[in-house]
Amino acid sequence: MNVFGGNKLFLLNKGGIENDKPGLNLNYGLFISNGNKINVGFETFTGEDHILTSQGPYNDGMWHNAILTFDDQQHTLKLYIDGHEIARKTTNIGITPDNTEKQTLRLGANSLVSLEKINGNYIGQLHDIQVWDHAFTPEQVTSLFSTESKIAK
Repeated sequence: MNVFGGNKLFLLNKGGIENDKPGLNLNYGLFISNGNKINVGFETFTGEDHILTSQGPYNDGMWHNAILTFDDQQHTLKLYIDGHEIARKTTNIGITPDNTEKQTLRLGANSLVSLEKINGNYIGQLHDIQVWDHAFTPEQVTSLFSTESKIAK
């Protein structure tokens, strides 16, 4: 798939994006945006975006392992692709994802329904989706990638 302009194709997200309404903001998400770059991140209760973007595209026909971690103790958001950290952002103390309501978790589309339509539909394959309740260390990311990359797809 090729993504250009302001479009986004959602692989996984909870809460939707670009809503900026408390309780409905992006709790976490993984999506493809302009130039086929991988984006991960969250929005705060007030709608402030904390998004990381890969420098290069990942529409090469190969499987890739993407991991988002947010360590609220260290105030650090990280994007790992294929076991390597490729982007990081340090947030201010007290910055956390908007998790004040029960947002919908959706695979392959935006979990925010706009005008009674689901948008951001991803047409492709996803494999081995996992959501954890803690931030992985770099060693855990490397170990997970080493294990998961050997699974037949």
